[in-house]
Amino acid sequence: MSERSEPIVVQMSNYNSPIIIETPAKSWVNYGEDNNYFGYILDRYRGSPTNHAIINGVAEAIVGGGITSQFAAKNPTGYAKAKMMFPDDDLSRWAFDLKAYGYYIQQIILTDDFDEIESVEYSPVQNWRSGKADADGNINTMWYSDDWTQANKKQFKPKPIPVYDPEQPIGLSVHVVKPYRSGSFYYPTVDYQGCLQYAHLEEEISNFHLNNIMNGLSPSMIINFNNGDPGQEKRDNMERAIKSKWGGSTNSGGLIVGFNDNKENAATIETVAVSDLDKQYTFLSEEATKKILVGHRITSPLFFGIRDSSGLGSNSDEIESAWQLFENTVLKGYRKLMIENMEYLLDQNGIHIPLEFITATPIEFNDTSLSLSKHNHSLLDQFVDLGETLDPNEWQLIDEGEVDYELENEIELNLTSTGTARPNSGSAQDSTIEGINYKVRYEYTGSTNPQREFCVKMMGSGKLYRKEDIIAMEQIAVNPGWGAKGADTYSIWLYKGGGNCYHKWVRKTFASTSGIDTKSPNAPTISTNKAEKQGYRVRNDKEVAMMPVDMPNKGFLPGNPKGRK
Repeated sequence: MSERSEPIVVQMSNYNSPIIIETPAKSWVNYGEDNNYFGYILDRYRGSPTNHAIINGVAEAIVGGGITSQFAAKNPTGYAKAKMMFPDDDLSRWAFDLKAYGYYIQQIILTDDFDEIESVEYSPVQNWRSGKADADGNINTMWYSDDWTQANKKQFKPKPIPVYDPEQPIGLSVHVVKPYRSGSFYYPTVDYQGCLQYAHLEEEISNFHLNNIMNGLSPSMIINFNNGDPGQEKRDNMERAIKSKWGGSTNSGGLIVGFNDNKENAATIETVAVSDLDKQYTFLSEEATKKILVGHRITSPLFFGIRDSSGLGSNSDEIESAWQLFENTVLKGYRKLMIENMEYLLDQNGIHIPLEFITATPIEFNDTSLSLSKHNHSLLDQFVDLGETLDPNEWQLIDEGEVDYELENEIELNLTSTGTARPNSGSAQDSTIEGINYKVRYEYTGSTNPQREFCVKMMGSGKLYRKEDIIAMEQIAVNPGWGAKGADTYSIWLYKGGGNCYHKWVRKTFASTSGIDTKSPNAPTISTNKAEKQGYRVRNDKEVAMMPVDMPNKGFLPGNPKGRK
C-alpha cells in the first residue's frame, strides 16, 4: 500500500504594515525601510476611494475661500503683498501636502540684496529628505531629488539646499512647516496614520473584485497532484510557483491550465465553498470605510460626498453641529499652523497684518442658531487673544465692582471705535497721579456654565480687556447672528454674548506698585477713594455691568430672529 503524502498548505500573501523609521544615511535621513514611505502614503491616496475623497476634501476645506484680513481696508498695501506672496493655488498645494503627508515645504527666494523675501514657492514634500540635525538639534540642510527611488543615478543625485534662516540670508533656501508629532523628529507622521491599513484593505478589495470579474468569477480551490510525492525540493518549487501565480487580489479569478501524462494522474481541482462570501466582503468594505472616517476624525461623511449607514445627515441641526465640531477639532489646527507661518514670513518683510481663512461650508445652513459655523473662528480667537494678564507683583487690584451709574455724575470718556484693537497698549482710561500709574481693565464674568462658544472662550480666557479693544469689536463678527435683525456685528461692549446671555463686563481698577515697597509702613496708600479724590474716576453706561438677560427684552436687539417665541 503506497504511502500517502501530507497535503501542502500554501502560505499566500501576508500584509505587513510598513515600518516608519528615520534612518540616517550618508548625508540625509531616510524615511521608511526603503526610503520611500511617502510612496506608500501616495499609493494609499490613489488606491482608496474613501481616503482619496477625504484628503482632497479636507485640503479644500482648510483653504476655503482663501486668505483675508479684517484689517485689509486699513492696511491695503500689506494685504496686497500678502495675497501676492501666498496665492490661492499655492495655498491649496500646501494644504494638500499638510493633510496628505503631515507637513509642507516652501522655497524662499530673497531679493538680490537679500533684504527681504521676494517670493515663496511651492515644492512637493515627497521630493525632499531631511539633513541630519547638528549637536544643538537644528536641521540646517534639506536634500532634494526628483526621484528618490533612483537617487543613485546621476540625473537624480540629491542636492543640498540650506534651511531658511532670517539671521543668515541666502538667495535660495527651504522652509519646512511641520507640526509636532510624538515619536518622530525629522518626519511628522500623518494624522490619519492609524487608518492607513484600512485604506490599503479598501484598495485590495476593489482590486480583488475587479480582477475576479475580468477573469470569470472563479471560486477558491484545492489543487491535488495525483502522481505521488515529488520530494521536498520539487514540492517547494511547486508551492512557490502557485503562490507567485495566484497570490494576491490581482490574481483572483484566474484560469488554471494543466498538462498531464494521463487522466488517472491528472491533478484534481476541488472548489472550496465559502458561505456568505458576499456578506463578508460587504462587511469588510463597510468596516474599512468606517475606520478611514474615524482615522481622519470625520464627524459627518456627507461633507465629502460619502453616504454611510449611520443615518447621520437627515437632521440639519446634526449636520451643522457636526461641521462646527469638525472645524474646531480638525480644520482649526491646520489653519492655525498655516496662518502662523504666513504671518511669520510677512514679518520678515516688515508687514504686520493678521490673516485668516475664509470658511466655505460644504452645505448651506439656514438656521442661524449656530451661525458661528459659517464664519472663521479665528476672528473670535483673535479677540480673545487681545486680552492681557497683569503681573500681580506689579499691579495691585484696588477696585472691583458694579455701580448704578444713574445715581452718580457720570464722566464718560469719549472712546470711539476705530476697528483696530491693540492689546497691552495704554488705554484712555489709564492715568498717572502723584507718581502712581492706574489701569482700568474689564473682565468677562457671570454664569460659570456658558453655552455659547463666545461665552465659553471669553470665560475660559481669564484675561482682562481695554475698553477700546472691546468697542473695536463692534465692526468684527466675533459672535455673529446676535445683532439687530440677525446681523453679524453689534456692540459686544453693551450686549456681550447676545440676547438671554448671563454674562457681563466688570470693571477692575489697578494701581502699579512698581518701585513701591508695599510692606513698608511709609508706603503711599493706594485705594479707590484716594484715586477718585485725586480726580481719577471712570464711569460707563449702566448696561456694561448688566447681563443681557436682565435688560429690556432680555437683551435681544430689535428684529433679531432668535428673540422670537
